[in-house]
Amino acid sequence: MKKIKKIVLFIVVLAFSLFALTVIINLPVFDEKLLPEVVAIKNLKAKPYSENNAHPALLAINNAGDDLLVSTAQIRRILNQKIAETGLDFFDNEEYDRYINSEIDKEWQHRYKSCNSRRESTCLTSLVEELQDHPITDPRLQAQLKKYQQLLMFSDFSDSVLLDFQAPIIPYGAVMKLKRLHLALSYNEEAFHEFFNVIDQDLQFWQMLLEKGHLMITKMVAIASVHDSISAVSAAVRTKQLDQNQLMALQNQWDVFSISSLNMKAVFDAEFRAGINMFAEAEQSGEFRYLNLVDFFQLNATHNLAYTLTAEVRNLAKLNAAEFYTLKDSERFKNDAEHVFTLSPSSFYNPTGKMLLSYSILPYTDYIARIHDLNGMIHLLKLQIELAMYADRPKKAVIAQSKYVNPYTLEAMNYNEETNSIYFECMDKTSDCELAL
Repeated sequence: MKKIKKIVLFIVVLAFSLFALTVIINLPVFDEKLLPEVVAIKNLKAKPYSENNAHPALLAINNAGDDLLVSTAQIRRILNQKIAETGLDFFDNEEYDRYINSEIDKEWQHRYKSCNSRRESTCLTSLVEELQDHPITDPRLQAQLKKYQQLLMFSDFSDSVLLDFQAPIIPYGAVMKLKRLHLALSYNEEAFHEFFNVIDQDLQFWQMLLEKGHLMITKMVAIASVHDSISAVSAAVRTKQLDQNQLMALQNQWDVFSISSLNMKAVFDAEFRAGINMFAEAEQSGEFRYLNLVDFFQLNATHNLAYTLTAEVRNLAKLNAAEFYTLKDSERFKNDAEHVFTLSPSSFYNPTGKMLLSYSILPYTDYIARIHDLNGMIHLLKLQIELAMYADRPKKAVIAQSKYVNPYTLEAMNYNEETNSIYFECMDKTSDCELAL
């Protein structure tokens, strides 16, 4: 009996000692110093929006005004004044509701079917047919289409530097519908050279957002928009009687995006910075405390660990498509976030932070894959144009000899005789990398 009591006493003392040790080593005095990279991201400052910056225009296009330039000037002035007074470069919910009325366009948005060119290869042609049956007569929509043309004139872009997870973002849904309608109308109504110019101007605008935007939502919307343009050109090559000069013009219009120009590092930095604010606010609110006494949480150590965990994916974002394909599923690349919290002596330091990070690291590899898939789709489009230019030759022979190959395997693109389409397997499994011929 005495032996059992000693064992119980030993367990109690050991448990209390471990608890006391955990409390002590998680006192603020033992928190880490922030990594220099974390300090640099944390200290980012907002800059005023320039006159040519499309960011205020993407907000202003959704309000009730008919002239985008006038509305944009007002939004830009309000945002720049807020930057000067508070340092913040985005609207909170109350300001957003006051200046941006994204509900005003719900009626015409419901009138036309929504689609996703990344998943539906017939997205644009379906809209073209819909417009033939139901021409645009709504004055508000007609005004919005004119504003969209004004939007394409902006030559610079920057996302909000200090945007947090709770703030409203640019309502891209309505803008994307305007873009598809804009392309469909030009496809229906314009001569080839006018259609070509519409595609060119639109592509340059969304390429600018893809390269200069640093928010993940901006990158993904821009990718979706470029998919729309690919769909439009693919439909034109497939259904219009284009001569060799016109096909060559389309061929030269497109080029793949370089990985360095897309600057995915800026995306990781922006998301990381938003996480810094989220963890800091949660700690200050006492949200992490157990029994309202201790939180076993070290703020700086959590930030440092979060930054370290994104190191591998930052390196992954620098790779070309073939390297990405080889490395993504290899043994070398593992998501360390799955193993952040383990039962080991080191787990007694900052256990709350480690546990939170186990659940909060996003699957960035899927987003990186969409960029490589987009470049693959551009290769696929250029192959389709090449096939149209050599229509007198067997398709399989042209495909086999083409330089426009699968970006991952560097082998020839696939050809489906039954559907008369060319394709490759997307790395992002939510996408469809196929074009009908």
